[in-house]
Amino acid sequence: MAESGSRTQILVACISLVGVIGTALIANWRTIFPNAPTDSPKTAQTVTQPPPQVVPHPVAPKDVAPKEVVQKEAPKDVAPYPMQGVEPAPAASQDEIDILGASPPSGSHLKQGELTNFRVTFHYRLTSLQSATLSAEVVQFDNSTSCSGTGHIPAAQQVPMYQGGHTVSVEIPYTVGVSKTTVAKGSIGFSASIWSDIANRKLFKTFQLPGHCYAFD
Repeated sequence: MAESGSRTQILVACISLVGVIGTALIANWRTIFPNAPTDSPKTAQTVTQPPPQVVPHPVAPKDVAPKEVVQKEAPKDVAPYPMQGVEPAPAASQDEIDILGASPPSGSHLKQGELTNFRVTFHYRLTSLQSATLSAEVVQFDNSTSCSGTGHIPAAQQVPMYQGGHTVSVEIPYTVGVSKTTVAKGSIGFSASIWSDIANRKLFKTFQLPGHCYAFD
């Protein structure tokens, strides 16, 4: 009976000793076995998903001020270089024809029925057309005291005209007093006209040119 109790005590002592050793072993496990794998609690696997694609909101462009447009000052009118012997026509001028001189001298008394060669120098300025025809004309009046009243044109000579100012001399031969009818006495003066198309008889302007008058009988 005594032997059975001793065995029991020894068994209890051994179990206690094993417990102490086990406890110490567990407490110092990492110190004794530093490289031993340790069970770690399983962690939930985290699935990393790519971030959602972010579409940038379109940004309205800022108002861009337009470039300043600087209007250049219009160049002032510059008179063209004059051609030799040609007077350029001013832009604001009108068509003009004047007599600079005539032969025979104004006031000379002419003889009826005599062939007379009138030589007249004209200065004209043409602005309305690029070119035209100048008709230099002898005008015969039935009034012998002055170049007035009703007259007609018994003789004329044509010369070309060009835009700008020009001086031309024209010779007009005429038998004094002889036209469609023959008159015994009267007077002679000058006129001029501009024809835009002389071939088709298109008259553009006419000019009375006082200042030169010849009586005849």
